[in-house]
Amino acid sequence: MKKILLFIFMIFVFHVIPAYADTDGQPKEIDPAKRADIVKLMDVLNFKNTVKTTIEQSFAIYEKSMPSDPDLKEFITEFMDSIDYDSMAEQCIPIYDKYLEHEDIKSITDFYNSPSGKKLLKSIPAFIRDAFAFSQKWTEDLFTYVGVMMDTSKPRVSGNIASSKKSNSQSRHKKIVYEFMEVSGLNRKMGSYYDSIFSSLKSSADIKISPEDWQKIETKFAKDDFIGFCADIYEKNLDESTLADLVTYYKSPAGKKYLEVEESINNECGEVGAKVGRELSEKILQKFKK
Repeated sequence: MKKILLFIFMIFVFHVIPAYADTDGQPKEIDPAKRADIVKLMDVLNFKNTVKTTIEQSFAIYEKSMPSDPDLKEFITEFMDSIDYDSMAEQCIPIYDKYLEHEDIKSITDFYNSPSGKKLLKSIPAFIRDAFAFSQKWTEDLFTYVGVMMDTSKPRVSGNIASSKKSNSQSRHKKIVYEFMEVSGLNRKMGSYYDSIFSSLKSSADIKISPEDWQKIETKFAKDDFIGFCADIYEKNLDESTLADLVTYYKSPAGKKYLEVEESINNECGEVGAKVGRELSEKILQKFKK
């Protein structure tokens, strides 16, 4: 049981809230007016609720993939009940201050208070749910197919595994989705995520597959198709008008500035989350060691 709990702990710390490099320098005093507007922006962005939803969806997936165990459920319940989201948000305020000027904060807040901004924020919980469900299914199918290619004792019949190939035809709605993903950098991020999965598989000493078979796997589970499935999620959750407004915003000076620093903000807030996750997990695990 302790091994299962430790596994959950490691998964959370290094996957759900990945650890990043610590921020440099000592915290500086933040202008009170700017600080108030940062808090307002984080409230508008549903910062705390988004973190909570992401963790809940992650743990829900890991629970399904593991044998039912009352201690595991107790660990997850106590973990979720014990997270101090207010403290986590407070520690992220200096990060927003570091990367965004006061006028940037106001501009971003104004956009997310607009009808399209509100629609985007309202869709986030459903998007997180759909994204986690897709990621789990796609990864399971990939690992199953890799297993089929490794098992030389059985015929390589892959008919029971759905093909990942998608139609090349695009509706007007889908074209706007792809434009949004390109402008916002999501294509690059999803491509990098895809590359990291295949890089990890290929570097594993336990997976011995010929270059020819790897080519077959990458053809069946193509990067363009992977990004296409992600585009389906955006198409399902965001209408054309909202996507068009998002494209316009991300092409504007204020939108471009936000995109330039968004990844750095997320990374450093991720370090805050990793620290909170490690400390809380270690505290809870001590109870199960007794």
